[in-house]
Amino acid sequence: MNLSRSIFTGMWLPRKLCTTVEAATVAEAVTAAKMGQPGNPIRLYRRLSALGATGENLAKTLNQYIMEGEMFRKSQLAKCNKELRKHGKHQQALEIMEWMDFMKMEYSKSDYAVRVDLTSKVKGIEAAEDYVSGLPESSKDLFTYSALMHCYCKELMEEKVLALFATMDELGCASSTFIFNSLMSLHMRKQNPEKVDPLMQEMKKRNIPLDKRTYKTWMQSYAALEDFEAVALLFFN
Repeated sequence: MNLSRSIFTGMWLPRKLCTTVEAATVAEAVTAAKMGQPGNPIRLYRRLSALGATGENLAKTLNQYIMEGEMFRKSQLAKCNKELRKHGKHQQALEIMEWMDFMKMEYSKSDYAVRVDLTSKVKGIEAAEDYVSGLPESSKDLFTYSALMHCYCKELMEEKVLALFATMDELGCASSTFIFNSLMSLHMRKQNPEKVDPLMQEMKKRNIPLDKRTYKTWMQSYAALEDFEAVALLFFN
């Protein structure tokens, strides 16, 4: 049976699993898989969220959870991951992503972006760069590059931000509201409000939608430049 297909299409229940991710290959870890009804996602989340306090191995915990007869969909595991990130439990969230990868669960485009962000938070920006560099070319797209750019922006790494933006522009995947918002926020944090308006004009030129965050940063840049007439025009328009 094709493991990745059975996982991606629904529920699975391996009968024999290795106790750690490093201990065996997927073929040795999983001897059977079958469809079934979803288990209790709340119980799964509570089990995983407690790992930071207990110090238990996440891969071993997930394997044991399945051996106990519990089943879950990939979407339920993704929800657990989201809740862990929401509560700042980035280490456990990253370990879930690594376990999914090892078990050959198919990543979505957003999964790759989450992995980049978590890797940066847990292992550092260089580890995130290495992860992106090691991805197949087909996965180096708007999602992964945007996530890496966001990491650069948080660290105020302007040169790397601009270099990555140039790369994305060459690939035709730089025209998004998120990317330009990140650039504008970077310039504001670097105390360069004069660089915001040119980005706004570029967004209009490219027909990129402006959202609430865009307008807020644009207004803040005018305020920082003491151009209160422009602030008023934006506010009332």
